[in-house]
Amino acid sequence: MRSVVSFRPIPLASLHGVTVGRLVFLGDSLMAVLAEAQRGSPGSPSGPWRVEAGFGPCSDPPPDGFATLQEVSVWVSRMAGPGPDRPDDGSSTATT
Repeated sequence: MRSVVSFRPIPLASLHGVTVGRLVFLGDSLMAVLAEAQRGSPGSPSGPWRVEAGFGPCSDPPPDGFATLQEVSVWVSRMAGPGPDRPDDGSSTATT
């Protein structure tokens, strides 16, 4: 059985009010907290999703963000690496 990358929508407080966020899980483990990027703000990443906090193997996220949640799923699977319940080919299943 392989671990599944899943996303749970949450509201996140920001300097500009409340923004859309996602908790990112690999199986039952919290791997990251995502925020929807504010378009046009200085230093905003190129993708609509940025990692606000990463945990364990996801603690060093790329600075440019991610265009899609599928890209986040691939990144989490790759960073977590192979394990007893994970494939080594990055083919975990993503759910939103």
